[in-house]
Amino acid sequence: MAKQFFAAKDVNAARVNEFFKKRNLNGENIQSVQIYIDNELKLRFSPAPYDCSQRKEIYSLSKSFSSAAIGILCDRKLLSVEDRIIDLFPDKLPEQVSEHLAAMKVKHLLTMTTGHEACIMKDMYRSTDAAKAFLAQPVPRQPGTFFMYNTGASCMLAEITERITGRKLFDFAYENIFEPLEFDNPYWTTCAQGVNEGGIGLHISNDDLAKFGLMLYNHGVYNGKRILSEEWCRAAGSAQVDNSYNGDGGSGNWTSGYGYQFWMTKRDGYRGDGLAGQLCMVMPKNKAVVAINARTVDMEPEIIDVVDLVEHLLDPVDQTEFIIPDYEPIPVNTLPEFCKNSKFRLNKNGSGFTELHIKTQQDKLILDLFDGYQKQTIQASLGSWCESEYYAAGRVPKILSIMDPYKTERIHLAACAGEESGDLKIIFRHLSDPQTEELHLSVNQDQLTVTFSCIQDMLAEDCVKWTGTLIK
Repeated sequence: MAKQFFAAKDVNAARVNEFFKKRNLNGENIQSVQIYIDNELKLRFSPAPYDCSQRKEIYSLSKSFSSAAIGILCDRKLLSVEDRIIDLFPDKLPEQVSEHLAAMKVKHLLTMTTGHEACIMKDMYRSTDAAKAFLAQPVPRQPGTFFMYNTGASCMLAEITERITGRKLFDFAYENIFEPLEFDNPYWTTCAQGVNEGGIGLHISNDDLAKFGLMLYNHGVYNGKRILSEEWCRAAGSAQVDNSYNGDGGSGNWTSGYGYQFWMTKRDGYRGDGLAGQLCMVMPKNKAVVAINARTVDMEPEIIDVVDLVEHLLDPVDQTEFIIPDYEPIPVNTLPEFCKNSKFRLNKNGSGFTELHIKTQQDKLILDLFDGYQKQTIQASLGSWCESEYYAAGRVPKILSIMDPYKTERIHLAACAGEESGDLKIIFRHLSDPQTEELHLSVNQDQLTVTFSCIQDMLAEDCVKWTGTLIK
């Protein structure tokens, strides 16, 4: 049974087993799940080495929290969705303000209808002034007439929060969202100039996601505390714009409308979602709230499977037992000879590491990473999972297409090791983001090769493979 597991007595085990098995096919995996029906916890599980309380990068689900921050500002009459962007940033405007830029309002940022024809996050992230970079981009379409998923628009919500309050988005959100919802030590990464990545970068737990969903389900109230107005929750979770031309394979989950940084789910309600399977779903017809952390390639079947599960979660109970196994480590076996005590000088790599020292210590493999000013240690157990954390640039969870892959980030992971065809194989199951990496280390005539295998879009080319030479 999973490391963490709870199911209410009226939950149908066969339906849960079917969902877990189906979602774990083809290398995909479910990491944490919580489902509430009518405010009552019905299902909560997390197979080892995962945990419902682990803080994870939730990618674009961060957008929904930026929306909540803007909602609080609007509730307090400090901002309006009808405010023009050029009026909020008169000091950052280009020399020539186009008619379309002049027409852009806060509501267009919230609904992804800024008039841009592509996501402009990459231009913003690598600029020393993200707001100025945003305003400098061409706006080919009339704002409000064309839906284009644009993380840059979401990041402008962080800029607006800072402009209105004089505080960082995280600081403002902590006081007004995270603390009232009793989040456990969240953090939010920043762009080059220190503004929080409003469209991505928030690290919170599955427990936190569930609380956020419950607050939305209860029209802005959590544990008797008013976080957001009922009016804002209704607007944010309703289809504000038509995105029927967006394309989704026919399910309707990406074409049924878009609210204030929330997608409409065709069969029931709305959701915040993030890359690789992060979901916070509010389903009024089923009186349900769902929080899921996962690693999936295609979120479309995941969403369909979640809705199916919720609709049948309370089917008549039979005698079926719950089968939610933990994720198995590499079976205990021997290790290559070079694992006993070897030191390698690394060639230039995107993460900036200069040396790798490998040794075994009882039932663990020890990897010491040097970068010229400090040593970091990663442990991988033999036959079990062992947690470590390190800081590195050019590693997951950065998204190459829009973010700077060389920014250093904290990576919390569970690792196991073993021998495979004469090479060392290490599995890194990330606990601070949804990803899983496989490392293959081989030594041939004193030459080391380290190959990483994961989502290729997550890694810069010079970070996929490290090479080095044995230090004798």
